[in-house]
Amino acid sequence: MRTVRSIATFTAFIVTAFATVPASGQGATATGGTRVNVNGAVATITVTIDLIVGGVGTEEVPEGTQEAADGLAAGIEAYWNQGFVRYASDCLELRLDVVMNVLPNALPPPQIIDLGEDRPATFVTEPGHHVVFYAEGNAYGNLPPPETYDPFDDDGISPPGEDYGSPFTHDLYAIWSPHLEDARDFAHEFGHLLGFGDDYDANGPLPGREGTLMADGDFIDQNLVSRLTDLARNANDEVPECEVWQTNIHLQTNQSTAGYTCQQTGDARGTLLVAADARISGTLEAVEVETCSFGFNRTRPGLALELEGTASASALTVSHTGGTTTGYFLLGFFSSPGVLDPVPVPIIAPGLAKGSVTRQMPNNYTITLTFEMRCATCEAQRRSN
Repeated sequence: MRTVRSIATFTAFIVTAFATVPASGQGATATGGTRVNVNGAVATITVTIDLIVGGVGTEEVPEGTQEAADGLAAGIEAYWNQGFVRYASDCLELRLDVVMNVLPNALPPPQIIDLGEDRPATFVTEPGHHVVFYAEGNAYGNLPPPETYDPFDDDGISPPGEDYGSPFTHDLYAIWSPHLEDARDFAHEFGHLLGFGDDYDANGPLPGREGTLMADGDFIDQNLVSRLTDLARNANDEVPECEVWQTNIHLQTNQSTAGYTCQQTGDARGTLLVAADARISGTLEAVEVETCSFGFNRTRPGLALELEGTASASALTVSHTGGTTTGYFLLGFFSSPGVLDPVPVPIIAPGLAKGSVTRQMPNNYTITLTFEMRCATCEAQRRSN
């Protein structure tokens, strides 16, 4: 649950323990407790949390609390990373690193920062550290609901489905409590420190978000990964952006020998990804049909054509590296290296690569491959740049 509403109830519980400083005072500079570092195709999102435990005025934390927090951090990492790895590609892999520092609920940290401009105050410890208060309830046994507070939100509201970049530019603060009972609960609440809004409202999950982590379930789907990629890219423009090329390959073979003729036709369709380092990868779905004059006919559907290669300003060069088309879809087979495979497909216009290659084989056997590749993302990327 995320909110930007008044914090009067929570503040009343702890305000007497903290010094109030103006917005220009110590700790007022926003640095963002959620940060993005890029190394090749890997974007690591590091979230640093100062976990405040104990009642107001607590000078020390119980023995073993830091070890427990380390375990919680590792569990949250594992929960999100198992989702990220499902959607990793040669273009981009997201990784999460969670750091938790346990601090007692006493001065010097945290401090209340007056933001002015009619905004609610916020709490800070060290620059680049989010603040999470672990509240175990009051004398009456009442537990506060888990909340993440964003006083830096420009419009002051938090509608369901709204993601926000504040965690990457400011140090936010939150309340966690025993309402969070299992790994899923902590992973959901942690999602707000990644910039996710809730994917539900008073009527339940938003359309299409049923069963997903920021709604009512536990699944990290492509939607969440894509949204986090956008948030990370907004925070760090070095996050790799893949080119997606819609690819069609047509195969035509003809053979005439001993008075008989045979023909093969094949079509492979799908997408190839061009990573920031110019590597090409992808798997296309293929169908191959063989027809011979002596009455032999067969169709091979459901084949997979795996391609790899490199991109340049003038061509996309691909090679057949695997899949289930071996011996059927004849890209690269029966050819000398550099003759048919790898195949350079010329870029004839921005976002368009087309070309064909023909190889004459022994026994009146001719192989022709025709390529057409259209970049589905290039124009949008050019506009964004």
